[in-house]
Amino acid sequence: MSYAMFCSLRPFNIRPPTERDRETCLCRRHENLQMKARRLKEEHALQTANLPEIMKKVVCETSSKDCMYRVCTHCKDKKLDLRQSESDCSKMVNFYEWKTKRVEIKLSNGETKLTSMTVKEKDTFSLNILCAEFDKELRYCCQHVYNIEHQYKAIRVLKEKMTKHDVLIHIDFSENLMCKYAS
Repeated sequence: MSYAMFCSLRPFNIRPPTERDRETCLCRRHENLQMKARRLKEEHALQTANLPEIMKKVVCETSSKDCMYRVCTHCKDKKLDLRQSESDCSKMVNFYEWKTKRVEIKLSNGETKLTSMTVKEKDTFSLNILCAEFDKELRYCCQHVYNIEHQYKAIRVLKEKMTKHDVLIHIDFSENLMCKYAS
C-alpha cells in the first residue's frame, strides 16, 4: 500500500501529528500535573501554568541531573511559592485527572471481561491539599523531564553515529495519545 493510500484511509478520529506533538511528553504524569497547574493558575495560586517555567523556578539548572533529581545542595529543598490566603486554604476546588480503572467490558459473545482503562475523572480537593499534591508531583516530574531530555540526546547521538548497516528501533509502549487527544 502506498503512503498516499495509507493517509487517505486514516480514520477521522486519528489526528495527523504536528511539530508540537513531537516536542511534548504525552504521559499521564505530565498531563495530570498540567491540569493541576491550570487549575492553580485559575485560583491565582500560580502565576503561570507553563510547566517548564515552573520547573525553572525550583531548580538551579534544568540541564543538570543533580538539580532535576532534586539532590543539588543549592536547590534540593527549594519549593514553589504557591500564593494562598488563609481564607482560600480550605476552599474546595475541582480539577481533572487521568486515572487507570478496572472496568467490565461486555464481549459480543455475551461474556464479560475485566480490563484496565485510562479515564479522565473530575476530582475535588481543598486548595491547600491540591497545592501540596502539586508540589509533591512537581518533584517527580522534574526527574521525569530530565530523563526524557537525556534519552532524546542519547538517541540523537546514536543516529549521528549510525552507519548504513545499522538500524535504530524506538518503540513507545504507551497510551499517551489518548490522554493528549482527550485533554
